Amino acid sequence: MKHYLLLLHGYTQNGKIIKKKITKLLSKTFLQDYIIISPDGPYIIDSDNEKRGWWELKSPEIFTQEHEYNDYEKAIEAINKNILSMQNIDKLTIIAFSQGTVILEIMIANNLLKIKPNKIILLSPSGIMDKKLLKNDKITNIPSIVMFGEKEGVFNITPEHYQKYSSIKLDNYLVHIHKQGHVIPSKSNEKKIIKIFLSL
Repeated sequence: MKHYLLLLHGYTQNGKIIKKKITKLLSKTFLQDYIIISPDGPYIIDSDNEKRGWWELKSPEIFTQEHEYNDYEKAIEAINKNILSMQNIDKLTIIAFSQGTVILEIMIANNLLKIKPNKIILLSPSGIMDKKLLKNDKITNIPSIVMFGEKEGVFNITPEHYQKYSSIKLDNYLVHIHKQGHVIPSKSNEKKIIKIFLSL
């Protein structure tokens, strides 16, 4: 059985960075049964080609600016190209962080993923709160974990935003608020929650 894990990095990160962080979070031993695919976003932010994004921003180093979502078609094409490269796929899990969660939600909301994932994990999905994005109910049809930090600072997250996600009461949809900020969580409690979810 081939179980693929697709990782979608955050803004100013790249595939190598998120793979390292998720491996540290879950451990090499836990991930040994997965085939990990971790692409780079198509938008190059710095001259060293290390910082990447899933779409272009007017001021490259400032993520908190208003987003226009120009050229995210390139991101959709790149993600689907990686999905279609998966051979004899049995299961697909997607873990996305920050801007990666936004492009994933855009794709799910508009039925643009070439293969429906079996599970998804959205880490620090503050961009989803952007008013320009459609309210997405389709994401709740996929077994999901959404993790926010109490000290989220990238967008102005209000109690109403938390309530939007926390009010969803489905067996396959878990919202967890951790003690950190806009990060891939690293505490033992979050590790445990994610590992249990992936092991089901």
